[in-house]
Amino acid sequence: MPVRARELGYRYPGSRREPGRVGVQAVDLTVEAGERVALIGPNGSGKSTLVRLLATDLPPTVGELELLGRTAAPASPALRRRIAYAADRPVHWEPLTGAENLRFLAEVRGGGKESGAGDPLTMARTLGLGAVLDEAVSRYSFGMRRRLLLAEVLVASAPLLLLDEPTVGLDPEGVAALGRELRDRAQEGAAVVFATNEVREVPAWATRVLFLHQGRVVADAPPEDLLARVRGRSRLTVVYRGPCFEELDGLEALEGLGALEQWEEPLSASGPRGLRTVRIRTARGSRLLPELLEVLLNAGAEIRDVRVREPDLRDVFRELTGVELEVEEDAEAEPSPGGGHP
Repeated sequence: MPVRARELGYRYPGSRREPGRVGVQAVDLTVEAGERVALIGPNGSGKSTLVRLLATDLPPTVGELELLGRTAAPASPALRRRIAYAADRPVHWEPLTGAENLRFLAEVRGGGKESGAGDPLTMARTLGLGAVLDEAVSRYSFGMRRRLLLAEVLVASAPLLLLDEPTVGLDPEGVAALGRELRDRAQEGAAVVFATNEVREVPAWATRVLFLHQGRVVADAPPEDLLARVRGRSRLTVVYRGPCFEELDGLEALEGLGALEQWEEPLSASGPRGLRTVRIRTARGSRLLPELLEVLLNAGAEIRDVRVREPDLRDVFRELTGVELEVEEDAEAEPSPGGGHP
């Protein structure tokens, strides 16, 4: 079995006056060959710590951890060679070009073919690095370095693949290519574990989701089972110029139609005066929208923007923990004062 952990925990070193921060605690986890497991949680929840433990980058301070049938602590070079790990911050030989970094690591690991999908340069081009492969890595942006790291990791034929925030720095084509590669690796028998809060991709990428909160696993289930908890609970957002939402005639009728909660706030401190944002979570989905707009229009409101977001894993996490997830590129970012979608 690629991963077997029991009561796994890690506490970061502290000082004489202050105990070290708890990274993860009491984690029980098994990952079978062919599984794709997503770790989701806010900053400080333990995602990166758990990935580092599985990568043998950190030694457990408590509990048991077996990787690929071997005890993980202390980690042997032979075990580490069977693990492909993309950390949250890439490290390269900066005077070398991207192509030289790729070829060197592929040769060291014994992977990489001269052509085809296993070629490190092919992988790099797929991730959008084709134009800069002959440039020194010292000239790369952070996003380029992240993509180069992914190409280096993905070209390795390792039975355990670990990725920390793999979508950072990728454009939509790169994200799609990464998703295909992870599915292919799992079909070939690799176990894949990745930490992310890019919840829109997770249902297609993962066979299981672990929610981490304050270092503990609070849920472990297929994404479709988790999403079933919030099915139908849409979130409506309307930006308008007009009276305070709580003072509108017809608000009581809206509440009777199934609005779970509502609130308003200024669009931004620098936005035009009188521009308001009202958000409503409702079990009626977008069917509540006509009644909501009718109440606003009858009150003389000027509608500037309307958005509907179906529930996703953020809503499940909030329901289980009461905590909001940070999302790298929130699809529900504040609308512009001029209306329309960015």
